Amino acid sequence: MEGHMLQETPESFLLGGVMLHTKSGKVFVDGRQEHVSKSEMRLLALLMRNAGTLVSRDMFMEELYSDSEDCAEDKIVDVFICRLRKKLDPNDPYRFIQTVWKRGYQFAKPSIGIP
Repeated sequence: MEGHMLQETPESFLLGGVMLHTKSGKVFVDGRQEHVSKSEMRLLALLMRNAGTLVSRDMFMEELYSDSEDCAEDKIVDVFICRLRKKLDPNDPYRFIQTVWKRGYQFAKPSIGIP
């Protein structure tokens, strides 16, 4: 059950089988390492910090471009989310990251049930 609760330190997150080490940029899903870009890692950290809560496109754009004068179209968020979904679970891309229609995305907060 421990892997299903959000465990957070300043450098890492563990939630529902996904472990993210922000300092090293490493992501593990169900024990296997997945390679993600720096931007994908930043978005995943934002989602995991706010698990179960809507993260708007504006929040994603702020996370990606707050320290830059460059501004991309907000559709780039969709591209990063699509890539992350495939990397986190290619067989069930919506297992971890869920769409909130016309509003944004959220990291699925795992439910703990009794089998």
